Amino acid sequence: MSITSRTSRLPRRTYAIVHLSRQNFRADDDMDFADCMGAVAESVCAMDLGTVFAYTRGTSIDVLVADPSDHGVQPWFEGDVSKILSLSASLATSVLHAHRPGCGALFGAQVSTLTSFSEVADHFIRRQGSTRGGGLVTVLVAEEAAKVKPSTWQWDTRPAPRFHVGPGGWLANVVPTLDETCS
Repeated sequence: MSITSRTSRLPRRTYAIVHLSRQNFRADDDMDFADCMGAVAESVCAMDLGTVFAYTRGTSIDVLVADPSDHGVQPWFEGDVSKILSLSASLATSVLHAHRPGCGALFGAQVSTLTSFSEVADHFIRRQGSTRGGGLVTVLVAEEAAKVKPSTWQWDTRPAPRFHVGPGGWLANVVPTLDETCS
């Protein structure tokens, strides 16, 4: 008799943060390592999760995912959390090994769901504040192309702006409201 467990899925009408963190390696404080982590973030963002952006600092990456179904994109693996986590950690490990052969790095992954813009903003402000600013942000190069044809998504990594929640702030301009992503 086979035993099956109920599959956990990302809930609708929420944001999710996929957190990838180092296991078994330490960060080098050089631009080459930062570039490697940027390449890892770009690869994870390109997985069609409904990614809004990724924030990278040191040896960890936080990927903000919004419900993509109203943008003509189906959630990756239908939102199956175990598949998203195992494949994003595997991909991150593979990409880092391609850039740093023999580094012995492994990534682990966790997911948390957030229900409001303020929770999303608080998360990224705390993450950036705990590291005294800085970090890298991975964003879409051509946002309009991404809304129309996901296969044309291109990601770019650049220095992160200072996160804040005020009107006109970077987070307010980039993070879609739940009403925009889920109707």
